[in-house]
Amino acid sequence: MERNEWAEQLLFGTRIEDKISAPSSLTDNRPGKRLSSLPLPGRPENWRFAKGPIRPFPTIRKLEDPLMRGRALLTFANHELLAIEMMAYALLQFPEAPEPFRRDLCATIRDEQRHFKLYCERAKELGAPFSAIDCSSFFWRMFQQVEQPDQFAAAMGLGIEQANLDHAHIFGAAFQQMGDFQTASLMKQVLMDEIQHVNRGLTMLKSTCPDGTAMWDYWTSLLSLPLTPARARGSRMNESARLAAGLDSEFILRLKNWAQTKGRPPNVWLFNSFFEERCNGPTPSKMTRLLTADQEALPLFMAAPHDAVLVSKAPSPAWLEHLRMAGLRLPNFIEVSSSECPTRSQLQADSIQSF
Repeated sequence: MERNEWAEQLLFGTRIEDKISAPSSLTDNRPGKRLSSLPLPGRPENWRFAKGPIRPFPTIRKLEDPLMRGRALLTFANHELLAIEMMAYALLQFPEAPEPFRRDLCATIRDEQRHFKLYCERAKELGAPFSAIDCSSFFWRMFQQVEQPDQFAAAMGLGIEQANLDHAHIFGAAFQQMGDFQTASLMKQVLMDEIQHVNRGLTMLKSTCPDGTAMWDYWTSLLSLPLTPARARGSRMNESARLAAGLDSEFILRLKNWAQTKGRPPNVWLFNSFFEERCNGPTPSKMTRLLTADQEALPLFMAAPHDAVLVSKAPSPAWLEHLRMAGLRLPNFIEVSSSECPTRSQLQADSIQSF
């Protein structure tokens, strides 16, 4: 079966059987033409995207109830279904992509299909009906700005799937503590696969990353709102899984200390020691410039988490980690020169505090 034929079935099929079909062999002799737009995936009636508000995900404490646990697993199953559809879309959208990228997509789809079936089977054993799940289209809509294979690898492999390194670990530990060892074992299987998926995304980006560019800088340059590094981590970071996936300690540290908002427009803070001198002339004195360089990070003590602090040079990840370990909740530091303004995508701000 041709890869693009399989991808069309996965993306546009309206039966679960279409979504979990797994041909024994695939060829790529006729990859076809790119899709002209991001279509909505075909889905069975009970797996269609919800049109209204989504019920909140149950808290860890509520997962003591088997029905709530099953509902959580169906939410995870919807995420796996989304991953299948998004990767099928990538196969159709990027027919000219390198062979290793397309091959890895197919291998990852098979893993996601297995996860989907495991989640559904376990949810059924726990007594959760399929009507208990609201299917959110949020992650699907996040991919509207993805136009190139490297952007897809950044958004999926090092974005959504990197966050799964945390989610699978957190919920696996919770289920273990509740005595649900069967579901905890399922989450461990998923975690092991997600490590491989993140590694595949990293491998793709390494092949296209410009020489001399740090992976963190390259990765973040490929992300488009509303996808930011904040979407690539959970409430507690599983550092060992990231190391196993091939991410280096510098990348992990920068992700840990990332503080940009997921959506709320932040306040923007600026240590403006030039104000009085600029009333008398356009060029601040050397002493004022040195003072600003030493103290421009001071607004961090007044800024809220996810606010932005404008600086000429961002603090080092090691220094930020030292502050975080001391108990400070960090803002987002944005590097700007005195002659430029930060972009809207950097800030998404509604006010600037001058200090």
